[in-house]
Amino acid sequence: MAGLDHKEPRVHFSSTLFVRNLPYSTTDEVLQTVFSPYGKLRRAFVVKNKGESQCRGFGYVTYFKKDDAAKAKSHVKVISSRPVHMMFARHKEKEGEEEEEGEEQSNDDEEDDDNVFKSDSNVYDIGRTILITQLSDDTTNKQLRVRCRKIGNIESLEYPVPGKDELTASVTFKTHKEAKKALDTLQSRTLNGKTIKVDLLSKVIKRVNRKSLKKSRLIVRNISFKTTEDDLNELFSAHCPVISTQVVRNEKNKSLGYGFVQLESFVDAHKALKNLNETEFKGRKIRVDWVLPREKYQSQKEAKNEEEVKMETEETQQKEDEEEQEEEGTESLDEEEGDREEEEEEEEESMDEDVPVPKHVNDVKEGKTLFIRNVPYDVDKEDLASVFRQFGSIRYCRPVLDANTQKCKGSAFIQYKTIDSISTCIEAAKSDEGLWIGQDKLMVDMAVSKEELSHMKKAAKQQQLVEKDSRNLYLLEEGYIDPLSEAGQEMSKIDTRKRMKSLQERKVKLKNPHYFISKTRLSVRNLPASTTEKSLKSLILQHSDRQAIVKQVKLMRSKEQFLSDGLGRPVGFGFVEFKDHHSALTALRNLNNNPDIHGPDKRPIVEFALEDSRALKLMRKRQDKQKQKHYETDLTRGLTSDPSMKEHTNKRVEWQLKWKERRLRRKEAKKNKKEPVKSMREKKQLLKQTAWQEKMKKDRQDTQDKKRALVKREPESNRVLKYKKLLLKA
Repeated sequence: MAGLDHKEPRVHFSSTLFVRNLPYSTTDEVLQTVFSPYGKLRRAFVVKNKGESQCRGFGYVTYFKKDDAAKAKSHVKVISSRPVHMMFARHKEKEGEEEEEGEEQSNDDEEDDDNVFKSDSNVYDIGRTILITQLSDDTTNKQLRVRCRKIGNIESLEYPVPGKDELTASVTFKTHKEAKKALDTLQSRTLNGKTIKVDLLSKVIKRVNRKSLKKSRLIVRNISFKTTEDDLNELFSAHCPVISTQVVRNEKNKSLGYGFVQLESFVDAHKALKNLNETEFKGRKIRVDWVLPREKYQSQKEAKNEEEVKMETEETQQKEDEEEQEEEGTESLDEEEGDREEEEEEEEESMDEDVPVPKHVNDVKEGKTLFIRNVPYDVDKEDLASVFRQFGSIRYCRPVLDANTQKCKGSAFIQYKTIDSISTCIEAAKSDEGLWIGQDKLMVDMAVSKEELSHMKKAAKQQQLVEKDSRNLYLLEEGYIDPLSEAGQEMSKIDTRKRMKSLQERKVKLKNPHYFISKTRLSVRNLPASTTEKSLKSLILQHSDRQAIVKQVKLMRSKEQFLSDGLGRPVGFGFVEFKDHHSALTALRNLNNNPDIHGPDKRPIVEFALEDSRALKLMRKRQDKQKQKHYETDLTRGLTSDPSMKEHTNKRVEWQLKWKERRLRRKEAKKNKKEPVKSMREKKQLLKQTAWQEKMKKDRQDTQDKKRALVKREPESNRVLKYKKLLLKA
């Protein structure tokens, strides 16, 4: 770190404190004076820039003991009237540092894995190089050069390529287009009586992401000391492709009994772990497991050590309790007062001990243990026991302590010797006065076993999800099948792709807050082309409850391709809507991935359908309008007499009837309205128009009369012909 002037040997991270938000005037001496009262200091300094004397606002304090550092962290809050923040500093691991299980070599192995993929790319230019395989023994360098020169300019040609099992030639062209052209022209051609195979180097050498390599790395324990890297490669390559293997050895080049295997993908690693774990290899039962990061491995290791210490303390405490019970049984009933005094003394002694007294296995079943919450963090065991000793004799009192600070975490367990004291204590805690320690009111409940606590937590989480999750997001993965599970391995590759694709699409859609998952509507896909609405409904009812009610079945059809009956061709998916959620859930779980319906190759994909709240609002508005119109027509005709609907639509119907009456009155008024007085000029124009119209009518009438008179005089044949001509002219 920049600005560190002191370089001393590294200590355990929990004994060093990282102090932030320091005043810029703070010096090393100020830190030493503030933190020295809480223990012996190894060093204390503030971080400065190079060539400057001013503090950068943070520093480090290192104690000789871990407990002193925890004590200082809990007490020091302010330095020079400024609040400071502290945390335990983490040290950087040195390169090459060894651990018991060999996880320290993971970084070196990652570099080796990268070199595996970089080595070929350094020799060949990936985009411009082709590899020619399946060559005959008679093939020469000259023949290959002549063939490739006809396609494009060659930069280099190497034949045979060293390190390959079969005869291979590598040809590098000047451009990528020429290499691609060579791939198309030379593929499956015959050369010296054999058909050759051509591959572009970019398809052969695939770059692997470092993150994916970390996920596909396995550790193999309990292997024979004679096992080599080649033996591990043979063992794992029988199940999946292997990138690299390593057997961990000591300074004398002797095996330590474990190694690492790097595979191509997470799926391959999962398959190898499933098939090879707990199997015999060279006379030993090997254990295959995932490689853990260093921090996770160290935390697990410390947790195991703490559990072993707890187990030892539990055994010793159980023996002491049994001895105490035997001594209490031998005491006489006449000396009850003396017994009570002795019991109180024993309790006080047990409270003063440093070893925490654990709960018995059957504490919860006895019903004598209490769980106390809202306990102050700085409370002592004796102060807590003194509050509850007034209700009866206590068997033990145990505050829940933090592993690092050894301070109370805000809760505790207390066990009484009689059940009567439990009931009196709970009544006192729930009363108006309550139980207090200082200014904190204690909350007392009966202790619960771990199993019951896990069930209560799960139920609370589900209830929170149901209450808070208005979009029903907890139903997103209902119907999704993991490809690594037993049911997923039986599915075809097409079905797995469809399921993964649909899950991704649904996740993308649900980022929009207008979309939500319906509880009663299912989407059914992967259906055969011969499916109809009736067959889909019968299939749904067969695999659901007897009381299930299907509200709607909608089969999606094509708008371009049509059947003989005029309906569109089924696309292969549809929607089914139920009346309640329970019947929809049972139908989904019975139908989804069922091989007995359409065969094992085409299994139905059933999921809860996504809905758009905006589209639903528009649809409901349309439905309400249609209902309103239907009711209004029925009401006017006298077909309905629903009092609840009348209240909503009576005013509207009355208004419409009044409006119709007004329109009729206006029309009648226009007809009966007197014509206004016109001028002389307007009257003359009207007379001229009427006279001209009458004259035209008379002329038309005269012509028609003349034609009729002529037709009567002529014979019938001529009359018919002329009549037809007149009709045609007309």
